[in-house]
Amino acid sequence: MNLVKDTSKCCGCNLCSVVCTHNAINMEPDKYGYLYPRIEQEKCVNCGLCEMKCPLQNIATVNS
Repeated sequence: MNLVKDTSKCCGCNLCSVVCTHNAINMEPDKYGYLYPRIEQEKCVNCGLCEMKCPLQNIATVNS
């Protein structure tokens, strides 16, 4: 699983790491010091909980 395909769609909130029941996600800094999730593939069971809870991947849209 690759949670962050586009770093502009990650705010570094750490929620994915917090909700992962398998401790498969660690927040690591990029070369500028911004934190992004890194998934340890050997621990990940592809349950999708991190994607379901991500606030930026689940932005509700309202049609006016």
